[in-house]
Amino acid sequence: MRSIVATAVLCGIALTAPQQARAWGDEAHEIVALLADHYLDPAVHDQVGAMLAADTDKLTKHDIASEATWADHYRDSDFKTTKKRYNQTYWWHLVYTGQPCTGRSDAPHGMNASTGPAKDCVVTKINQFAAELAEPSTTPKERLLALKFLLNLVADVNDPLSDSDNQGAATMKVTADGFKPATLMHFWEVDLVARIGTDAQAVADQWIPAITDADARAWQAGTPENWTQQGYELAREHAYGKLPPPDAKGVYHLDAAYVDDAGGVVALQLHKAGLRLAKILNKALAKSS
Repeated sequence: MRSIVATAVLCGIALTAPQQARAWGDEAHEIVALLADHYLDPAVHDQVGAMLAADTDKLTKHDIASEATWADHYRDSDFKTTKKRYNQTYWWHLVYTGQPCTGRSDAPHGMNASTGPAKDCVVTKINQFAAELAEPSTTPKERLLALKFLLNLVADVNDPLSDSDNQGAATMKVTADGFKPATLMHFWEVDLVARIGTDAQAVADQWIPAITDADARAWQAGTPENWTQQGYELAREHAYGKLPPPDAKGVYHLDAAYVDDAGGVVALQLHKAGLRLAKILNKALAKSS
């Protein structure tokens, strides 16, 4: 089995030229956050709510579902101008080509995770922000940033196409019955989520009663490094491995079997992400609740 935690992902994205945002859309992040919210320990639930209620940033509302989209809105907020925020945080959402994603960083000792190196990957940032959230001496401002980034990045590490864009999903054109033409990336990360339902709260309310204790234990097992590897394998086997040959114009026409298979993978990954986010927050905030 190929490891993408200790080794680089196959070629795909140029490190020197970040593209417009990729990874889950808002609805996916909202679903994950609402699932996690249900599984937070009571004291942790209250602390998360209090921290978010004290947020004064105006990029999003301050409920947990809205705040789960904050890191994406923050990243994209200056895309058309200075790109300072964009270039600083783009790679934090991904496992990327060209460098290993080991969970370690070259950041100087004592540097806040929110100002850390731009080339840190998603596994590194989850580990850093979780450590900051758990540390009582972290400043209130940085702890809030850590929470807000975790609400977003834990979902991203469970996105197969964030873990492996080894065949260029951002530019591969696809069509399928009932869907507008899109890139393979948009199809997986946005369109298939909308197919599940367009009301994040309704989706979470429908899913939660069906999640067993055994499911929760199984999905919460492992670490962000493990979850990245799982995402890579899913991308290889399903997102790319089940693609039909392209037509003469390079367009992939996805049949109903592909759509159903991909939709099942997306739904399962969102389930897992919600439980895994709850695990990280419960562990980080247990001592300070």
